[in-house]
Amino acid sequence: MQLFCRGIARAEDCIPAIPRTPGDIVLRHIGKVLRSSLRTSDIPARVGGDEFSIILTNISKADVILTTERVLKAIEGIDQVEANAIQISASIGVAMFPSQGNDANNLIKKSDQAMYQAKKDSSQNIIFHK
Repeated sequence: MQLFCRGIARAEDCIPAIPRTPGDIVLRHIGKVLRSSLRTSDIPARVGGDEFSIILTNISKADVILTTERVLKAIEGIDQVEANAIQISASIGVAMFPSQGNDANNLIKKSDQAMYQAKKDSSQNIIFHK
């Protein structure tokens, strides 16, 4: 099993109780793009604000790299939502089971650390936790 998290920049935060805010519309669109970029066995989820996690199972590190690159390209390719021009960037942090954690809490913590490192390093949008 592999796990990675991402942060989506420039997507307004939505207020769940108020449907169809601009941020909510963008986040729903990102969710659709994620689902279309993944295998049916992969599990994407919005974990709060503008952060999403994806659990990838039975996949090699090489395929994790290909998947994260495909997801990044798909997210950053979103340039319009409901006739509104937008610009989205993403930072992806990757933590792999079991080398970087034996439980979900450690994997989430380490993928978050890698994601924040990716946000700081403007030359890399995808970072694997070391």
